[in-house]
Amino acid sequence: MLRWLVLASSLISTGVFAATSSTALPVVVSVAPLQTFVEAIGGDHVQVSTLVPSGRDPHFFSLTPKQIATLHHARLFVGVGLNFEANWRDKLSLDAWLNLCQAHQAHDDAPDSTTSTDTEEKTKSEAENEAAHHDEKQDEKQNEKQAAHSHHEHHEHHHHEDPHCWTDPLQALEMGERLRDQLSDMDPAHRQDYHEGFDAFADSLRDLDARIRAITAPLSQRRFLVFHPSWGAFANRYALVQTSVEQDGKMPSTRALAQLLEAAKRDGVRVMVVQPQFNTQLAIQIIKTLKGSVIHADPLASDYFGTLHDFAHALATQLAKP
Repeated sequence: MLRWLVLASSLISTGVFAATSSTALPVVVSVAPLQTFVEAIGGDHVQVSTLVPSGRDPHFFSLTPKQIATLHHARLFVGVGLNFEANWRDKLSLDAWLNLCQAHQAHDDAPDSTTSTDTEEKTKSEAENEAAHHDEKQDEKQNEKQAAHSHHEHHEHHHHEDPHCWTDPLQALEMGERLRDQLSDMDPAHRQDYHEGFDAFADSLRDLDARIRAITAPLSQRRFLVFHPSWGAFANRYALVQTSVEQDGKMPSTRALAQLLEAAKRDGVRVMVVQPQFNTQLAIQIIKTLKGSVIHADPLASDYFGTLHDFAHALATQLAKP
């Protein structure tokens, strides 16, 4: 660890950051969409670096020596709660560390029926637990059992939670509000500029939301498969249902895969969404079995607005097919 810190200090002293404006606020973000957010709100008052390169899986990402140096130089870090973020938080002396997805860990303004599911069996189990929860006539033993099930269900919901909160434009708007306030607190001389940048950013997000709503409106409660559960926030916002091939971040068991295929055939699911950070071989095999189609979409792309709009259009086109 000492060797890394010495190398970081050396990189800083030898001019790695010479291109950074002496007046701009140095900000580091974990993934590319956040760079779009920070630059939209901060404008010329921020100098932004992104840690996870295009095409890399952020869940298993390790920092390079140069990136460690970048982190030591930054005043603000903006992340979404990835493992490598937490590993470095206590090792750095930044002015502020902002987890923009943290506020949405219990986000519940989308209908419960549109939340991500792993298998039909799990959905039925949750329904049974909910019914038990509302049964006022059950005896004490049943109450104790239901309480235990309720705790387990809460744990499972948290465990399967989709952290890609930015794929919902209205959650991105709330993220922008937090960014605006953080930048204003750190650089009060440009508070007005940050507020104006946020207002323009918010207008763009509301416009994007309206366009996606128009595209997806005829598709309420339609289901689609994903290899990695990256689009749950998007699905929840627009009344769609995402079903993930991955379970707990792992490849599914033979039994789980068979259940997924059975449920997909029963429900007529014929669309699979894949992204460049993950091996698509199994996903393509699954969709061939279902005689469906594949959509390539990267939730980590730097072109945030174009990516979400194009994804909505591609999804609507494929889901509308008979």
